[in-house]
Amino acid sequence: MHKDTMNILVSIGGGPEAYEALAFAALLSRRQCTDTSLLTVREPDSGLHSGGLELRVAREQMLGWGLELPGLKRLKKARDIFAELGEIPGQESVQLEHRAISGDPAGEYVVSYNTPCGGTVALHLRSGTDIPGVIAEQCDIEDVDIAIVGAPGENPTGFKKLVSATPMAYRIAQRLPCPIIIARRLKTEGAILAVLDGSGLAAGCLPRLAKIARACGIPLSVASTAGMEVIEKARRALPLDSPPIDETFEVENSAEAVLAAAEDYTLVALPAPVGKLRGSMVEKVMENAPISVMIIR
Repeated sequence: MHKDTMNILVSIGGGPEAYEALAFAALLSRRQCTDTSLLTVREPDSGLHSGGLELRVAREQMLGWGLELPGLKRLKKARDIFAELGEIPGQESVQLEHRAISGDPAGEYVVSYNTPCGGTVALHLRSGTDIPGVIAEQCDIEDVDIAIVGAPGENPTGFKKLVSATPMAYRIAQRLPCPIIIARRLKTEGAILAVLDGSGLAAGCLPRLAKIARACGIPLSVASTAGMEVIEKARRALPLDSPPIDETFEVENSAEAVLAAAEDYTLVALPAPVGKLRGSMVEKVMENAPISVMIIR
């Protein structure tokens, strides 16, 4: 990992939204020279139960993609998309390795590629039954700055919501220690809206959002649920080379008001510390927004 590089992790769970978000991750890779991790987590099976596939077999499968395992098929598709987007210029991997992880007998298998700018794209195959926990652990291991996970295809409502399990993407969002984007038709055009609540958490993430906006070549607007002085204070803390903020305005501190304000944007970002998401206004926005939502941490 490059010390000063933004580290991005994309969780590949098989749904279409995660694959669509790869264009966004590839643009950040190209413009910010990020180190990007593409991760899939497999349920343990007989092939991984005794400590994982042998490294020789893993090399054949992860480089040749000959084994029709769901996790490898997902990684192959993600790798092919990244290659089509120009961020994996050749088919030769830089390195394949097996990494031991405490408490996980299977460890993880990693295939790494160099990107044209000098960053890396690493494909990670892990196994586990606690998928949110595995992804959270991976974010810690890789010192991830932003994680991306595909939104569920449909949110249950009414009685169905009461009896249905929480969608995996939302369970992941509740557990991750780093900022996370719940991707819904995540595009590389449009605009970003940051919603500040007066906390240092929200203001501290504004420089990162400005960097993302610059990389994508899209405007960044800032709204506040705690008065315009919050925006001015956050603006003064931005680095001198940050792009100008497009629009600033106040918004009521309610999910309905934030959803209405964000309807013309590609991505809306709101603060929610780890453990404070469940039952919050931010959770309501995450579940009901027709666009991508970034949870700031």
